[in-house]
Amino acid sequence: MVYYHPKTNRTVVVPKHKEILPGTLREIMREADLTRDEFRRLLD
Repeated sequence: MVYYHPKTNRTVVVPKHKEILPGTLREIMREADLTRDEFRRLLD
């Protein structure tokens, strides 16, 4: 999946796997410019 955020003009590619390796998840968060706390809030 590819997500695009129009306000930040960022594009992030997110794999559609049941499990994502920790390093892959960290890279996704880095590309999206999200902290761990911001990411966790999005999951709630």
